[in-house]
Parts: sequence; C-alpha cells; structure tokens
Amino acid sequence: MTELQALVRGIAPLPDDVFVFLGDLVDKGPDSPAVVRWVRHLSTVYRVILLEGNHEEKHRRWRRHMRQGSPVVHTMTGTTQIAAITQAMSAADIAFLETGRLYFRIPHYHALVVHAGVPPAIETLPADSQDILTYPRKQRDLYQKMQRIRFVSPEGKILQLGHETARDRYWAELYDGRLGTVYFGHQVFMTSTPVVFAHAVGLDLGAVHGGCLAAAILSEHGVDYRVEPARRVYA
Repeated sequence: MTELQALVRGIAPLPDDVFVFLGDLVDKGPDSPAVVRWVRHLSTVYRVILLEGNHEEKHRRWRRHMRQGSPVVHTMTGTTQIAAITQAMSAADIAFLETGRLYFRIPHYHALVVHAGVPPAIETLPADSQDILTYPRKQRDLYQKMQRIRFVSPEGKILQLGHETARDRYWAELYDGRLGTVYFGHQVFMTSTPVVFAHAVGLDLGAVHGGCLAAAILSEHGVDYRVEPARRVYA
C-alpha cells in the first residue's frame, strides 16, 4: 500500500489522466481490502480502469458459488483466505472489483493493456470485451487465457504453470505486435526496470516479493517508466 501511494504521488497525475490497473489487487500483500478500497477511492478522483486478474477472477467465481450455495466453493484452493478478504471488504469494494475487464485498448498510442498476455491464436479483439461472454464456450475460453497465459509450446499450446520445458517460449517472445504494444503483469520479473520485449512490456517487478512496483506512463512524449522499490518482503 505504501509503495502504491508513493508511486501515484511520484507520477503527479493531471485531472484528465487515466489509470489502468493490471489486476491482482487481491491476494498480493498483507492487506488486500485496503488496496481495493484505496484504488476505489482513486476512481472517485480520476478515471480508473481495472483489469480483472486471475486472482480477481477466482474471487468472482467464489462469490458466485457462495450465492448459488454450490459445494464447489469448498473444493477451491485458498477458500479460507478468499472468505476472509471478502468479509473485510464493503459492498462498494466488491462492486468495484466486479467492474474488472479482460483488456483495455488505447488506440491513440496503439497499445493494449492486459493482465497476463495474448494467446497466439487471438488475431482480433472485439471493441467491447463484454461481447466475449456471448461467444461459444471454446472461443470464450481462449480469450480468457489472457488472464493466465505464460508459456507456449512449439505447437501453439498454452501451458500450465510449471509444465513448460526448454523448448517452450514465453508468449511475449512470440508476439508480433498485431494488436499493438502490450503492457502486461502476471509474470514476475525480479528486475529493477520493466522488461521490454519487441512488442510487449512486462510491468510486474515482484513488489510483493521485495522487488518493485512499476508503472508505464503513455503520453505524446512517448513512454516513461516509474518504479517504486518495495519497503520489505511481503510474501
């Protein structure tokens, strides 16, 4: 939280600036509810776009199962932690998390912001990510891998974490820029500056692990990166 507040202060935002958060506000760090609450408050001052990370998606599924009284909720990993975080959040906090979207396009800068990445099979994106909910299940599942993708096999298969081998490639190494420059999180890079690929930029520098919190600032002058070192190791 301290790092996030310091990072935003250092950016010195103007009234018309837009903040795009890459997701995973929850489950990262010691006080997820406080982080959600602070970002929600920021959204009352500036335009804030929240992407739904894989952790927010898991929380959303948990809340749905709870509403439906589904026994599936008891088989989900981390259900005790999710319940504690949910209980500590207000209805307004939860409603804010529900606004999370799959991606955000910035046509003026030919940029795409996603949580994890772009699967090789995705050639185009609908103008409104909500349209994906109307797609057939198989196609919908492909787009939702934008929340989880890391490594891809030579055959184009998206691999589960830990199943990659030396012959597999990280998705950003293969991405050809067809949807614009992609700014993404999800994959932790324990470096002091964002990791720049040919057509993508990794911004998760492992703040929760004692690394850094990072931001990319897009403007008419180009792209500027700001980094705020973690005050301590949180996880």
